[in-house]
Amino acid sequence: MVSLKDVAKKAGVTVATVSNALSGYGRMNPKTRERIQEIAKELHYSPNVAGQSLKRGKTHLIMAYVSDLSGYFYSELLDSISKTLKGFCYELIIATGDIKSKSFMNQGLVDGAIILDSNFSTEEINRLATPNCPVVCLDRILKENKNVSSVLLDNQNGAKLAIEALHQAGAEEYVLVSGPKGTYDSDQRIQSAKQKIGAYGAKCHVFDGDFTVESGYKAAEVIIDTFKLRTQKDPSVFRKLGVFAANDEMAIGIYRYLHDHENCSEIISQLSIIGFDNDMLDTYVTPTLSSIKYSKRKWGKCVAESLINLIEKQKTEIYQMPTELVIRDSIRK
Repeated sequence: MVSLKDVAKKAGVTVATVSNALSGYGRMNPKTRERIQEIAKELHYSPNVAGQSLKRGKTHLIMAYVSDLSGYFYSELLDSISKTLKGFCYELIIATGDIKSKSFMNQGLVDGAIILDSNFSTEEINRLATPNCPVVCLDRILKENKNVSSVLLDNQNGAKLAIEALHQAGAEEYVLVSGPKGTYDSDQRIQSAKQKIGAYGAKCHVFDGDFTVESGYKAAEVIIDTFKLRTQKDPSVFRKLGVFAANDEMAIGIYRYLHDHENCSEIISQLSIIGFDNDMLDTYVTPTLSSIKYSKRKWGKCVAESLINLIEKQKTEIYQMPTELVIRDSIRK
């Protein structure tokens, strides 16, 4: 590995001069700085981040932990976080929260962390979050730890809006498709939806999913099997049924199942379905999917700014991102 000494030797200057030239510190002739930078680039010099962090106490690196990297959900959110952090001279690293990547937090290799990963226990977050590595959570609230803040979605309002829309469309019975058990967003959405349905005095059926298209597809099979026998006595069963999927991918999975089975073609025209997240694909499916909308760009910006406030020891508060309903063709009139 090329060192500062190697760059200094070729440039004919001291190691301290090379360090200042590459870091931007100290007064120096611009031509000298440029020549040293060109030599470093020519030699493929890469700074030792761990070593620099020990000297300066900062790495200017932020770790974002997510449960997985599949699907459409993360791209816009992470892009917004990354661009906002760059404005504060921080870079973003993305990991899935395995043992090695978690060690970055307690070894001083990152200056802070963003967590949207239910595989982290609350105990782990409380242990890993320190003044030197504060944490912003997107999937829980930890009020007791001053080194942790939260920027969350208003899941409860979004779920209530979804059930209200299904009720206004004539739903008399409801199907809820949940995300993974124990996840904050899914639990909040399903709980709020149940409360709203209870206020209407209507029946509610909950089917398990895991936020993937595949789980929505499997849920659809069970839903159809559960209700199709009743159509012999009441052909309007599916027209009276309102389906709320805890995210758009599962709702699209339901659509995929219905389109894959010829005997379900009439059901597509009868069923009212609402998802959550307002993903880009919602306008490309048939019928277009109604969903609960929020700004992933604004969410990412708020997350990044909240973490910077923690790093700089400034006051930060728990924030909830507002949600609203977008009605498309999947709501039957």
